[in-house]
Amino acid sequence: MRFGAHMSVAGGFHEAVRRGARAGCDVIQVFTTAPGSWRRKRAIPRDVRLLKAAAAECGVEIVAAHAIYLINIASPKRVLYNKSIEALIAEVETCSLLGIPYIVLHPGSGGNDDRAGAIDRIAQALNRVLAKTKDSTVTILLETTAGAGWTVGRTFRELAAIRKKVAQKKRIAYCLDTCHLFTAGYDFRTKRSYAATVRALERQLGLRNVRLFHMNDSKYEYGSRKDRHEHIGRGTIGRTGFGFFARDRRFLDVPAVLETPKSEDLKEDRRNLAVLRKLEKAMPR
Repeated sequence: MRFGAHMSVAGGFHEAVRRGARAGCDVIQVFTTAPGSWRRKRAIPRDVRLLKAAAAECGVEIVAAHAIYLINIASPKRVLYNKSIEALIAEVETCSLLGIPYIVLHPGSGGNDDRAGAIDRIAQALNRVLAKTKDSTVTILLETTAGAGWTVGRTFRELAAIRKKVAQKKRIAYCLDTCHLFTAGYDFRTKRSYAATVRALERQLGLRNVRLFHMNDSKYEYGSRKDRHEHIGRGTIGRTGFGFFARDRRFLDVPAVLETPKSEDLKEDRRNLAVLRKLEKAMPR
């Protein structure tokens, strides 16, 4: 696997690449704009030039951007729904300009509506976004969710149902967040439970459609449906579960990024990356 972490773009996308290099990343994930705001700063050709130069210098690739948290294409509220679609279109266009292949998206929350209605709205929104960006090669990655409240995407079945309704299926794939999987009710801490989870994944989503991992331990217990990330091996998942993913040759070409807490000196990222790389090299148990 190629391992990395989510990096701040303060100072520009090229600075995110340099931060990643200092932390020992092979790859990184970024936000293309402030994650808690609808207002966005558009990328310009200068950003592209600086990013390409930094990537060539440091050997670090931005493999994914994460969509802003405000986007909710499952919402039954028309104003929010349409605003979310426009924001997602802008995210895809920015990734196209910067040469970022994937944009990670939380499927959203349907409020008090039924699951089928929320899934329909998500798929319809994705069809609109993909039609509007038909010349783009950027793939939207639906992220597994912990399942709190009315959020969609807790189960592989829900994510598969969304993709099934999308016309341009080649531009829809998946991002697996280990913390979310675990608290949503997918166990992978033993050989048997890992094998069962991957069988379900293969059957319902298809392993070839998994394009990115978010490697996060969890502060909360299995099946709690709560989302709080912890450092690798220091949460309720433990190191063994991450080792199964890291050593699985079926995911050899799938990049994996940390979304764990960090300080400005990035020492936490360096430690977590070292743990993952050690687990990858360890002999299977």
